[in-house]
Amino acid sequence: MYCTTHTVAGAAAGLLAGDPVTGFILGLGTHAVLDALPHHDYSNTATGVLDTLVAAVIVGTIAALGVGGRYGILSGAVGGAVPDLEVVRAHLNPRAYLPPNPSRRLIFPSHSGLIPHGRRWVPWGIVTQAAIVIAGLGFIISRL
Repeated sequence: MYCTTHTVAGAAAGLLAGDPVTGFILGLGTHAVLDALPHHDYSNTATGVLDTLVAAVIVGTIAALGVGGRYGILSGAVGGAVPDLEVVRAHLNPRAYLPPNPSRRLIFPSHSGLIPHGRRWVPWGIVTQAAIVIAGLGFIISRL
């Protein structure tokens, strides 16, 4: 999943929580659920950087609007996105994550293989994510 998808879904879940701790936990949960859905992942670093900037702008805008439960929203957004930091680290230093370095395995359940990580290619892998982002933003906006 793209950062924007994870961030918006986490923010929507965090809005339901109302408090930062529960928001973060729900954001983590959305990450695992979304990774199980068939989806498309980045094919290059530039796309990942651009998408992360879009996610930051969306969350910054939501926070600036002062949507009710703002801290739950922000912590949910972070919880939704933060598991992919281990993927970014592995991408930047792939040799560290190859055998014989078992202590450096990815640990988030949908990254380690504990929860299946769905794959789908263009266009459906992107259409799925666009629908999730639109639904998440619609839910958040409806709470303004």
